[in-house]
Amino acid sequence: AALQPPAPPAMASDGSRYVLGEELFRGGMGRILRGTDRVLGRTVALKLPHAHPGAAARFAREIDTLARLAHPSIVTVLDACRIDEETPYLAMPLLRGRTLTAAVAAGLVGRSALLAIVPALSAVAYAHAMGVVHRDLKPDNLFIGAFGECTVLDWGLAAALGETDNAAGGGSSGYACREQLAGAAAAPDHDVFALGAVLRFVFAGPRGAADAAMPAEVASIVRCAMAPSGQRYPDATALLRDVEQYLAGKPVSVHAYRWHER
Repeated sequence: AALQPPAPPAMASDGSRYVLGEELFRGGMGRILRGTDRVLGRTVALKLPHAHPGAAARFAREIDTLARLAHPSIVTVLDACRIDEETPYLAMPLLRGRTLTAAVAAGLVGRSALLAIVPALSAVAYAHAMGVVHRDLKPDNLFIGAFGECTVLDWGLAAALGETDNAAGGGSSGYACREQLAGAAAAPDHDVFALGAVLRFVFAGPRGAADAAMPAEVASIVRCAMAPSGQRYPDATALLRDVEQYLAGKPVSVHAYRWHER
């Protein structure tokens, strides 16, 4: 006999699927609540936008962006609907771990930290290949799990390649490049600049030690990533390639090797 598809699970008796719990995080674009899925019996994270002009439209763009991206290190959309007539939400897996900021403060620095965030570099490379620029990469938006996961969070400022969206803001100070802050059209090398700043952070630590704290090849990667526009890696794929070369003990394309280094 032909297999029959399973019947859809029944909704809760009052029609509401999620029970709202405590607030876990509050950022510039919205807040994250713990939620309980009454249909599947699992705990999820529910993101709700702030109640200010333009927030709902920006939130809808974030949902659309995440729905089109499928990568192990990009947060997954489980559901998107409205809690009531005025409040949209985005349901996501509840991640367990800590931000890269917290991880570095706890001592995850240098090569170990670099290994931990390679999956995030891969995720941004994938997004660039799909024509999406994140525009707000920073340690607070990289989440380190307990089993080697690294997830890129908060795609609220993401834009399509070549799109100009001044209303979304210019990114985060210290991680957004000059042309992004000036309102230039979204480009992959804007994310490259931010990733260079992240690499510098994981080697230099929260206090921002000198480049001397970094291995010479890493310092060359960071300088190229944070160089003026037109001199950077063109996208995260090129940056990722050099990081992987460094971790494998192979030559990095942007480093001028001295005889003793060779």
